Amino acid sequence: MDEQIVTKVVAESECLNEDESSRWSSLEALWQPNITENDLEARFRLAYYYLFCSFDEGPQKRTEMQGLLQKAAERGHPDAM
Repeated sequence: MDEQIVTKVVAESECLNEDESSRWSSLEALWQPNITENDLEARFRLAYYYLFCSFDEGPQKRTEMQGLLQKAAERGHPDAM
């Protein structure tokens, strides 16, 4: 991902995360196009927001996000490792 895009999507994600009425689907939609393209940073960021920012969509989603984080770590993302 281009750094400008990462910065923009992170800022939007932070706003959603701070708004208690935000839904996980809104945050997920920001990152999904880049995850579809197998972007390493997008995989890490989405998993990070889910696992460390108090979202709870059930055990299946948690397992999916742990898998994204694991894949990012396996591909060498330093924060995921």
